Amino acid sequence: MYTAQGLEWDWCGVIMGDDMVRRDGKWVFRRGKERKDLEAGVKRVAVPGSFDPKVRASSVDDGGFARLVRHAYHVLMTRASRATVLYSTDEETRVYLKDLVGNVQIHGLRPTWENLPPEARVPHLPRPRRGGRNRSRNRRDKGQPGQKTLF
Repeated sequence: MYTAQGLEWDWCGVIMGDDMVRRDGKWVFRRGKERKDLEAGVKRVAVPGSFDPKVRASSVDDGGFARLVRHAYHVLMTRASRATVLYSTDEETRVYLKDLVGNVQIHGLRPTWENLPPEARVPHLPRPRRGGRNRSRNRRDKGQPGQKTLF
């Protein structure tokens, strides 16, 4: 499952699953299949791929499935304001992505101001104020006399 609205965070990590993999110079979109393990009483993966109930074979054709998977990854990969780290669970896809990006320097797993390249060290602008001038005065007036409000 996934959800993202607008630019919500500075840094993002996206893990590409088996629903979109690189094979023979093309992107391949795969629907997953499950099998019931009667002995253990659980579902197992029979064919790796997408298990999203919104894109079942009965609800969308192959072209629509590919479009929906691409759209989902596009949304997730474009929501960070600073950078996105991309990882694929598929080895062949990882090799393709590494070749596409080229040589990178890894400065640790956690991005910090010091290990950012100078061109990426742009401080955020302050958030614009919302509402009119009376907003803070209205907040103070709410509540019981003598009580302090937290917000």
